[in-house]
Order: sequence, then structure tokens, then C-alpha cells
Amino acid sequence: MSDSGKVVVKSVEAQWIVAAFGVIPNYADSAPILDSRFHSVAEYAVANNVEFAGVPICLYHDNVIREVNIPIETIVPIAHEIEGNEQVWVYKLPEVKTMASIVHKGPFTTIPEAYATINEWIEKNQYEINGSLREVYIVNDNGGENAVTEIQYPVEKIKEKKCLFPKFCSFFKK
Repeated sequence: MSDSGKVVVKSVEAQWIVAAFGVIPNYADSAPILDSRFHSVAEYAVANNVEFAGVPICLYHDNVIREVNIPIETIVPIAHEIEGNEQVWVYKLPEVKTMASIVHKGPFTTIPEAYATINEWIEKNQYEINGSLREVYIVNDNGGENAVTEIQYPVEKIKEKKCLFPKFCSFFKK
């Protein structure tokens, strides 16, 4: 069960990462692809004698909710820059000053509850998503009962549009 209602806004520092791009066919069948991608980036980091500097992260690059052919990037944070190659990229994941975050504790099958909570919070608090979603796998447990996953959305406050003709605009607000 997720820590319902415990959405926080925080900043996330920039960090060096080893990453591999992929496309998952759908969420139900994503585990083998994610495992393979995470294994390849972790193996690359180990082969290049660089220390891990955090837990695995999956970046979902498409902010449109889709059920098939979902573009993802599997990431392992590392201590410093190393050379990448054609299959494995190394770059600095940028800092995010305003990240909406919720921690889900429990199996991946119940993670939609956490997504519903954070998405409702974003809308209710007048934020909009302005970047790629991150799932941070604090405790993986292969998606089992002991899994702990942090869901992070880069957000910004929705700016109120200014009216050039206040009397005209106030007429339509009634």
C-alpha cells in the first residue's frame, strides 16, 4: 500500500548516470526488459571500475499515458563520469528544482494507487508536469511485498494568465 497523501515537493540534485534506452511493450510484460537493461548498465559500470552512487531509476520519457510501446531509460547513478558507448550512455542527469514525489511501499501491482494520489495532488495544487517521470527503486524485491518505489514528477506551478482587458475578463469569470 502506498503512503497515501504523502506527496512532497523537493529538489533533486544532478547526478552522473549510466543509462540504456529501451521500449517496453506494455507494463505487464516489462519486468524482463527492465531487468535486462538494468543488468547491462550495472555490468557496464562495474566493468569500468566506477562506484554506484544511488539506486536504480527508470525514466519514462513520454508524458502521454500509453499502454503499449512505452519509451524508457534504465539508469544507475555513478560516482563520476566515464566513457559511454553505442548501447550505454553516460551523462549527467540534470537537477530538478521542483519534484513532486510519493513513496509507494508494497508490490508493483498496487502502485497505481500511488500514481492516482500523486496525479490528483498535482492537479489539486495547481502544478503541471514538465519533464520525464522517474521511478526510483529504493528496495526492489522483484516488485514483491517489500518493494519500496519512489515516484517522481518534475513539476512547475501553473501560472495564472494575465488579462489585457480586466473589465472584459471579469465579465466572463461570472
